[in-house]
Amino acid sequence: MTVKHLMIIFAVLGITATFMPWLHYPKGDAVFYGYIGDGLVTGLVFFIWLVYLLFTIKQNTVAKIPNILIGLSGFFLAFIAYSKIINIKIEKLEFSTENPLIALATAGFHEGTGVYILGIAGLGLGISALFSFTSPFIFKKLNGNIEKSFHSKSPVWVTILLFVACVGCYFLLKNTENIADDEIKVAITTSVASMSHAFEKGKYEDFVSFMHPTMIQSFGGRQKTLELLNATNQSFINQDTKIKDVRLGDVLDIQQMDGSIQAVISQIVTYDVSGEEKNEMQKLIAISEDRGKSWKYINIGSKSKDEIFRLFPFINPKLAF
Repeated sequence: MTVKHLMIIFAVLGITATFMPWLHYPKGDAVFYGYIGDGLVTGLVFFIWLVYLLFTIKQNTVAKIPNILIGLSGFFLAFIAYSKIINIKIEKLEFSTENPLIALATAGFHEGTGVYILGIAGLGLGISALFSFTSPFIFKKLNGNIEKSFHSKSPVWVTILLFVACVGCYFLLKNTENIADDEIKVAITTSVASMSHAFEKGKYEDFVSFMHPTMIQSFGGRQKTLELLNATNQSFINQDTKIKDVRLGDVLDIQQMDGSIQAVISQIVTYDVSGEEKNEMQKLIAISEDRGKSWKYINIGSKSKDEIFRLFPFINPKLAF
């Protein structure tokens, strides 16, 4: 087995990514496969290199020019995959539409395995080509015999290089330092107080800014959410009911993963019903994607755990609620 065989494996992996899910829309149980969009182009690139590698399989080495092109295209495909993943993650938090049908249909959308497989295949192809191109020069300086034996034993070296590169990237991109629970509780307390104040004063535009974008989508968009809040307020007025106080009850569970923090909290809503006070406890999921600087909230309501995970697949499965 040579480096060329390893390139073939990554090329095949890249082609399979074309037929994998790139986007999920859990609300309608819909899947967007790679071949419906850009996957056709990326799959074609992998296919071209697969054909070339198979036709030259009897040659141990890959010619210099094709090797450079394979390496550059591999890294470029990995960059495309990385960009897509980042853009999807950003869009999940910032996506907004006033079309209620689109909002409902896209609520909870998230990236699929296909884009990750595309990135792995592209990175593997690029690193393999780079290793194949530079290794003769490196090993020739160390030992002339290594260059001769490299192509028959290279997978060991390539595997080590790939492992080191992936682990290195992981620790460079991953922020492993967790924030203290007490610090998180203080941040959530401050945020909930601001959110509650906005709701009590009827500043629904401000209040909606505390809601998680996916929650807003599930209501049919920002405008529909505002209409629902105003309708709820009018219903309270008709029933001689008003919200007297909203305060944080307790932070029940906290889970951290990289820069993302998720917590289950309870809030106590005090109603004034015809002069009589009544308390209601509600559970929410607090989410911060910037290490506690800002928070978005999802009201669990009467939804089951399965419903929550289906509509909000980004919820940490370890979160207890």
